[in-house]
Amino acid sequence: MIGIVAAMRQEVSYFLVDLAFEPIPGPDGVNLFASRNVPGVVLAQGGMGRENAELTTRLVIDEFDPDVIVSAGFAGGASPGAKSGDIFICRRVMALTGPSENWAGEEPMSRTLIDDDVMLRFDSAAAIGGRWGTCISVDEIVADPGQKRWLGQAHGADVIDLESYWVCNVAAARNVASMVVRCVMDPMVQGLPDFISKLPGRRSAGSGRGSFASAALAALRHPWAYLTVLRLVWQMQSARRNLARALSAIAATNEGMPSHRPDPI
Repeated sequence: MIGIVAAMRQEVSYFLVDLAFEPIPGPDGVNLFASRNVPGVVLAQGGMGRENAELTTRLVIDEFDPDVIVSAGFAGGASPGAKSGDIFICRRVMALTGPSENWAGEEPMSRTLIDDDVMLRFDSAAAIGGRWGTCISVDEIVADPGQKRWLGQAHGADVIDLESYWVCNVAAARNVASMVVRCVMDPMVQGLPDFISKLPGRRSAGSGRGSFASAALAALRHPWAYLTVLRLVWQMQSARRNLARALSAIAATNEGMPSHRPDPI
């Protein structure tokens, strides 16, 4: 059994459609999906940030007893070579907590995820159309290109997100294997508008409130925002498409996928 944890439905919508996933009953605040076409795979979408990621991961483990948990979704680029639409399969995940002004004096928490057996199965990550990398999870969306560059240079991160460390941390505490599959939406050199950086404060797991789409519609009240939103929409489409391909490849490995049991916390 593979359990996929995502923050926003927009990130995984193409995957859900491509493999005919349908909603299944679940608790308030977490949307669950399964498909007859890919038995043994469940996707849970529970909202952005640490708290939602931990709650959703616990739910998936308690309800479905997966062999592997996959943290999936979009990310910001933290290395010069990371382009919009690139897929990273992360062998290592880190976390910095608190506001960004405190990060310079903090040593990130770190966890290695994927052992040799899993690495061999995904032979240099080519099987799922990506490359190996390192993800750093933070408590706020990083909108400034200089800050993205600093996270990459100071900590060796390739991509930045809000949830992956916490998903994998819960999985490790439950002795469940985990991996991170992230698709770059905004490269390191691209800044993000204010309406994007405010998204983490929105708690909804659904596809309406708290979503990129609702924030973008609000931003379009300002004429200067049109080109920015159009660019982000195009990047989101590309990221959705590439992430769907990667997750489809992972879903196809369900039978016989090696199970890495990490050291408990």
